[in-house]
Amino acid sequence: MLAKDPVQCVRAAPNPDNILEWHFLICDLDDDRYRGGFYHGVIVFPADYPYKPPSVKLNTPSGRFAVNTKLCLSITDFHPESWNPLWSVSSMMAAIVSFFVEDLKTYGSIRTSRATKQSLATKSLEHNVKTSPIFRTLFPDLVEIHKAAKKAAGKDADQSEKTGTTTISTDSDDISQTQACVVVMGMLGVVIAMLSYVL
Repeated sequence: MLAKDPVQCVRAAPNPDNILEWHFLICDLDDDRYRGGFYHGVIVFPADYPYKPPSVKLNTPSGRFAVNTKLCLSITDFHPESWNPLWSVSSMMAAIVSFFVEDLKTYGSIRTSRATKQSLATKSLEHNVKTSPIFRTLFPDLVEIHKAAKKAAGKDADQSEKTGTTTISTDSDDISQTQACVVVMGMLGVVIAMLSYVL
C-alpha cells in the first residue's frame, strides 16, 4: 500500500491483529500551527474494500479534528456515493494531509486558535505514548525518542536546580523536522482526482 507509493509526512502500519485496521501518523508538517506534532489516526477498511470506502478517525488532539470521531470526507464512508474503487491508500492519505492543513469545515472538524494548535503539537507525542498501546506497538522508535527527550529534560532540570538558573524550553529540530512536508492544497475532490490519475 503506502510502501509502494509513500506519502510525505505519513507513516502507516496495520494492526497486527486486524489487517483491515491501519494506523497512520501525520508528522513533519511544514505549518507552524502543527510543526513538531505527531498525529495518530486510524483507517478502518470494510471487508469488501475497495468496493466500499473506509472510515477515518484522528486519535491525537490536534485542534483541527475532534478526537475519535469519524471524519466526513469524500473518501470516507460518510459519502459512499462519491467513492471510487480506483483511489489508492496513498491518494487517500495525501488527501487527508491536504485537508488537515486547510481550514475547511466538515463533520468531525473543530475550530481552535493557532496558539491552541501549537500547544497541542508540543504535547502530541507524549499523549500518544501515554494513552495508546497500539501506537507504542507500531511506532517503537518514537517511543524511544520520547523517552530520550524526557531523560534529557530531567537532566536539564537537575542542572538548572544546581546552578540556580531557569531553563527556557525551545522548539527542537531533533525530532525528524529536517524534511519539509509538501502538501497538496485545493479542494479535496480535485486532489483525489489528480492523485488517482498519477498513482
